[in-house]
Parts: sequence; C-alpha cells; structure tokens
Amino acid sequence: MLYITACHTIRLELVQMLNKCIGVNLLVMLHCRCRYLNEFRTKQCPEFLQHKCMQHRPFVCFNWHFANQKRRRPVQRKDGTFNYSADVYCTKYDETTGLCPDGDEYVCIVS
Repeated sequence: MLYITACHTIRLELVQMLNKCIGVNLLVMLHCRCRYLNEFRTKQCPEFLQHKCMQHRPFVCFNWHFANQKRRRPVQRKDGTFNYSADVYCTKYDETTGLCPDGDEYVCIVS
C-alpha cells in the first residue's frame, strides 16, 4: 500500500517501520513539510487586513501581509514540470510592490 502526499510517495510499511525505530510520527512530519511547501504565504492574512494579526511582530504569520511576501503555490504539471522554475529569476519582478507585468502564470520564479 502507498501513502501519497503532494510531496512524497512512500510505502506505508516503510513509514511504520521508521516510526517504530525513531519514535517520531513520520506521516505528521511529512504533512507539516508539505503544508509549508504548498501553502506558506500563498494566502493573504485576513487578520492583518483588520489590523488584528498578533503574529505580525515578530513576523511569524503563516500568511502574507504585504504583496512582496506573496508566494505562488508550486504545482506539478502532467508533464512533470512545475508552474515555475527556481533556476530562472524574473528580471521584470518589482520587489517593492511584489508585482510582475507577466503575471503569476509565468515560469520565472518571482516568489
């Protein structure tokens, strides 16, 4: 049987064996890592919009407060490529505003 997440495909038997050996719930660790990879700062913080985010200082909020902190969610296409490349930086990206004239669908990494 396979356990499948957005990040990993692992044999369930191997995960259970590792859990017994190291005493850590590996499935929980994988879920947390995948959540950060897939969702960290991909949504605007609703509390910040109302000036009520208690995690703004020090800045530890999981969501973005300013447009230049926004990230695109990494999506793997059917052909195996991702929706942007970490190897190609967008020269049109404005780090002050967090905007690119080519938009978020462009393959350059801007966020």
